[in-house]
Amino acid sequence: MSPVDKGYTTSKGNVLALSQAIQSYGISPESILREGGVDIAQIDDNTRISATTMDRMVRLAVEATGDPALGLRFVDFVQPTSYHALGMALLYSSTLRSFCLRLQRYFTVITNMDQIGFVESEGTCLLSFKSLYEYSEPAGRVSSDAWIAYVVKLLRQIYRPDFCPERVALIWSPPQPLRAKYEEIFLCPLDLSVDEGRLYLDAGALDQTLPTANAELARQSDQVVTEFLARMNKPDLPALVHTKLIEFLPSGNCDRERVAASLNMTVRTLHNRLGRSGTSYRELLEETRRELAMEYIEQRRHSISEIAYLLGYADVGNFSRAFRRWVGLSPNNYLKFRC
Repeated sequence: MSPVDKGYTTSKGNVLALSQAIQSYGISPESILREGGVDIAQIDDNTRISATTMDRMVRLAVEATGDPALGLRFVDFVQPTSYHALGMALLYSSTLRSFCLRLQRYFTVITNMDQIGFVESEGTCLLSFKSLYEYSEPAGRVSSDAWIAYVVKLLRQIYRPDFCPERVALIWSPPQPLRAKYEEIFLCPLDLSVDEGRLYLDAGALDQTLPTANAELARQSDQVVTEFLARMNKPDLPALVHTKLIEFLPSGNCDRERVAASLNMTVRTLHNRLGRSGTSYRELLEETRRELAMEYIEQRRHSISEIAYLLGYADVGNFSRAFRRWVGLSPNNYLKFRC
């Protein structure tokens, strides 16, 4: 691996999708893969492709196809099963919010060359796509376009066929003849030449139940994803903490000391490493409780007091106050509203 990779890798699914995208132009992908030193027949689900290899193959693919919007075509060949169990976990997410959080939490399954952020503010929320790896051009913009288009495609599959974002921000400015293609796909206003790719969503829809929701299957897929991450050289710490919180919450003892000890580190190390990942124990605890609360409420299998217990609250009142902070309604009123 080249020193400039610094551990940056991407998944087999991206290589397969790139290969199929190139082929869709009537061009054989063999020479491009060969120049990248990749033999698809020799890679399996655990294979990671170095950042410099993927960067080079994307650049060569744009040159071969002559299509600067290759990222949009790439997405046509990405399926829910392309990214290990993560695709299925996303498919079974209970709400749009849990979909966004799950994508953010486990994105390193797909690649650690980019990072996804999820932020809410004043009626709007956004998913941001920030490059961690120093891409060459045009590979950087192809990657950013692809992630935005992938999320839009997936939400049209699992949320609404007519879904369109509030707006989309691109890191480049497509030439005018090409811009119509982006407008046709995203069906929303475009911000051009910004510092990172962004997908703006309606915050009012975040807690709507998704038609494909299945909390049990989502949880099983999460477990498979977490085990996969644990086998990688650099496990995703926020994802591991999330899993530990799910395990410990029903016991009522899920403090940071217990979580840190279960991961064989001190509380200070846990705090520092989560900080470098852009989050904290408190934020992960809040996210996990909120996500689980929505799943339990939608399942309608547990009473409000049972849900409070499962989330590690000392009493129903504390849970009710937290739930009202999250969605603006008490759990009972939320259930009436949903009926």
